[in-house]
Amino acid sequence: FGNNYNIVQGTWAANYDYSDQTDYDNSLLSSAGYIENTTSTDNDEIKWSNTILDSGTYTIKIVYVVNPDGGIAEILYGLSSIGKIDNYANSTLWNRTISFSYSLTNRTTADFRLKVTGKNTSSSNYKIRFSRLDISKTS
Repeated sequence: FGNNYNIVQGTWAANYDYSDQTDYDNSLLSSAGYIENTTSTDNDEIKWSNTILDSGTYTIKIVYVVNPDGGIAEILYGLSSIGKIDNYANSTLWNRTISFSYSLTNRTTADFRLKVTGKNTSSSNYKIRFSRLDISKTS
């Protein structure tokens, strides 16, 4: 996806202070680090506009950081939910990976979105940190 994203709500910025986040997309970040919602509020959102996907099945891979202040991120294509990621853990864990499968029957153009949709009851905040979003067609 790269850094061609639009901020829908909140403030999102690259953070390069943490070299432990080594699995990153170099079209999104210039070195080890992550993108985070510095406002840390519910409903913070970024999107990649007019993403075209042909009919078929896709794997969406996200590399992220979990932390005691982690929120819950929902991944959407248009209005369709692809899945949710709980970014909470009782200690910082780097380079966490999750993959979702998503299928389309027709070629579609929609916004690919990452939105904060709450927080774990144990979390102190709504923070989302990610360093890679990949989509690959699998069939």
